[in-house]
Amino acid sequence: MRSLTTSLVAALLLLSARAAVAEPSTATPAPTACDDNYSCPEGTTCCCIYRQGDDCFTWTCCPLQGTTCCDDSYSCCPHDYGFCNTNLGTCLMGQDSPLSVKALKRTMAKPHWAFSSGPKTTMSESTQEFETCYNSDQISSIL
Repeated sequence: MRSLTTSLVAALLLLSARAAVAEPSTATPAPTACDDNYSCPEGTTCCCIYRQGDDCFTWTCCPLQGTTCCDDSYSCCPHDYGFCNTNLGTCLMGQDSPLSVKALKRTMAKPHWAFSSGPKTTMSESTQEFETCYNSDQISSIL
């Protein structure tokens, strides 16, 4: 029993040492460009919801690649289920097919700069820094 425990501990130590050597990937996925201004996350499909002529003015993102964008402007269907039934919120394999899946929901596309990898300051971080400065000034004036 003792040798089994020792072997198990040695195997766990070996696995954790190998995991520690592996370097995490620092590459960020490239976004999917919808046009010159807007993008969706990598592996998604851009869907236009407001088009005038050849120009699209508002983009949304479907969570899978190669999807069909439904006419209701907020759902989409996987490639294999490319027929939208917007009344039921489902996607069909064929126009008269009994096989269906639930339609996917889209999200709004973001400007290209939103996908850049740089330091970002959120409103709460800015507020926290201000409060910290304010509180330290207040303490200094009391002393």
